[in-house]
Amino acid sequence: MGYVIKNVYTVFFTSSAEELKYERLRLTDFVNNFSVDYLEQFFEIRLKPVSCASEDKQAEYDDAIRESRMCFFVFDKEVSDYTEHELEVAKAAFDKTELPKIYFFFKKPHDEEFSKEVAALQAKLDKDFGHYYTFFEDIDTVHLRIVLQIMRQVLPEVSIELKDGKVLARNMPIPDVDPMSLPEFRNNKDLARMREEYAALDAECRKLYEQFKQPDCPADIIAEYSRKAAERARLKEETEQLLANIFNISKEICSESGVVDAKRRAAYRYLEEGDSKKALEMLDEGELLAEGERVLSKAREARAEAQSLIDAWKLRIDILLTMTEDKERFSKVRAAYETIEKLVDEVGVGAEKIRDYARFLRIQNDHKLAYDKALKYVHLLESKKVSGKNVTDKALCDAYDLVGVAARSLNRYVEAKEYLKKAYDLAQHLGKWAKARESFSLGILYCRTRDFDKASKYYRETLIIIEDLSKAEPSAYAPDLAGTYNNLGILHEDLNEYDKAREYYEKALKMYKQLDAENSSAYAPDLAMTYNNLGNLHAALKEYDKAREYHEKALGIKEELNAENPSAYAPDLATTYNNLGMLYWDLKEYDKAREYHEKALGIKEKLNAENPSVYAPDLAATYNNLGKLHYGLKEYDKAREYHEKALGIKEKLNAENPSVYAPDLATTYYNLGILHQYLKEYGKAREYHEKALGIKEKLNAENLSAYAPALAGAYNALGNLHKDLKEYDKAREYHEKALEIRKKLNAE
Repeated sequence: MGYVIKNVYTVFFTSSAEELKYERLRLTDFVNNFSVDYLEQFFEIRLKPVSCASEDKQAEYDDAIRESRMCFFVFDKEVSDYTEHELEVAKAAFDKTELPKIYFFFKKPHDEEFSKEVAALQAKLDKDFGHYYTFFEDIDTVHLRIVLQIMRQVLPEVSIELKDGKVLARNMPIPDVDPMSLPEFRNNKDLARMREEYAALDAECRKLYEQFKQPDCPADIIAEYSRKAAERARLKEETEQLLANIFNISKEICSESGVVDAKRRAAYRYLEEGDSKKALEMLDEGELLAEGERVLSKAREARAEAQSLIDAWKLRIDILLTMTEDKERFSKVRAAYETIEKLVDEVGVGAEKIRDYARFLRIQNDHKLAYDKALKYVHLLESKKVSGKNVTDKALCDAYDLVGVAARSLNRYVEAKEYLKKAYDLAQHLGKWAKARESFSLGILYCRTRDFDKASKYYRETLIIIEDLSKAEPSAYAPDLAGTYNNLGILHEDLNEYDKAREYYEKALKMYKQLDAENSSAYAPDLAMTYNNLGNLHAALKEYDKAREYHEKALGIKEELNAENPSAYAPDLATTYNNLGMLYWDLKEYDKAREYHEKALGIKEKLNAENPSVYAPDLAATYNNLGKLHYGLKEYDKAREYHEKALGIKEKLNAENPSVYAPDLATTYYNLGILHQYLKEYGKAREYHEKALGIKEKLNAENLSAYAPALAGAYNALGNLHKDLKEYDKAREYHEKALEIRKKLNAE
């Protein structure tokens, strides 16, 4: 079999003895297959479905109910005494231990009227139980509901996603489920409208393309096709986002296994009917705010009420994210999270919603506030743990990782190291995947801070784990393996080990090409990144034709991605423009170099204006490149202007974080030294060259293998300067120091 079952969970199915007998059997068969074909193979979990079939075994069924993880009650027209008895047994067990979780499904009658006894049961569920129940027309349409309910109970840590119409858990498709079978998808008018609009646009684009591809295509047709294609891409992205947001609501509905307040029950019902507007009305902002004030005033006595209210706000957020025509939805979501945060602060429940808020802010590129909320979530968990409450190591590990990654996005590398190391330590006993994730995060961090020995250690640790996991589940871990190969390529390129870098990049490229062929919308960005890295590598090797080929492949993908979603892909597009600018500089095609560097500058100045804490280093690099370009074109005033702009940013960054930005600052000092030397401004030239040397000597003392070539360059530059000054003894001294280093490097 190849796997060892770690956990077995009983799942109980019941309906009136004869009514829905075959439907009940179909459900148990489905759960059996789901267990054997999916849960057992990939998660080492087995489900043990039990279905009531005989009135003589009631005592046996009662015991099965009490030991069950979940109970599923399915009704048509009858509610037998036995089924009511089983419901009471399940409810009594749930009230005592919160298990089994209880789920209800009612078959819709053709005449739209439920039988009196079924209607009475529904009223009882609403009034006395407070549980939510759903409807079906064909029993096979509840498969996805049941899968989501099972996954919520047996694997709560595994995220379930919807991609390209498939339901995935940890990148693996869940078989025999169809999201469009759920009423909240089928009945959503916005989704139906957007799909119709997309189909019409797609048909128009196909017709226009036949003319567009002709060599003598008129300009107006080209313009029309470009406009329609961009509109189609935008609509596709909005439709995919709407599908994902509706799926979030599906997961929310399926997670309800206990008492659900009347507002949310009504909202869920309208959502299943496809009426988001009425669902939102059930969660009226004014009413929620008023109720919030009441709850806050008696927080200590109303923890359960507060949690229910927080859940209602969260449902409002999920609904807002599905309402694509509401241009203010993101600001409303932010306002809702702020209200939730007040409740969390005052009442002390719902801390996980602060985590959700941090994740939302990261998606919105508000990295500073995302970091603040992630850090707050960590403090909430740590406080709970200190007070003796149950906080799992997995929850803490995820929280530390959230803070560490956010800090890394803000270039706060000291804090990033602190929290990612905490996550790494916890991950050591949380399984291979957790260990691989945290090793990878630390590898990225140490590579960015140019601590290449540690970066190599953590990347290789990641590689060993991912390669081992891939042997059993190659399709599930292919993206992680490709990402590890890519980052090892970056590491070896930084170490000037170009053959090893090429080896890893080409391994990554092969895998990303295959992944892109299977799912381009998910993996095109990764494929473009690998083309970009190979372009940089071949440029460093002076293999300019190959460099151009790879950079142009990256550019084609990135321009297409940017046209669809500029807020997400503009930074990557700017990087490729920058790389092409440097390539054309090496080829002495200065007009092309200027064109691409100025394209990069336009994007980076805009990004820096919006988020300087993230994009200032990139803007400084682009100023630096333009300074070098204008120097090569003998446009010295422009060269000085751009180098001094770069210097202003880099000195500020270095003051905040010298361990990270000292090498970049030294480069700018060196460039200004060369410029002033050429202009025969020898006093300024000496000042800048000596500043560059001071930094490079310190860096070389800390990391000989990484910075020796740069130190040799600094000695050589000062040798040339003293030669120009006819100070030949000093010139000889510096050139001999450079020569000594280069001889050692050559011997190695």
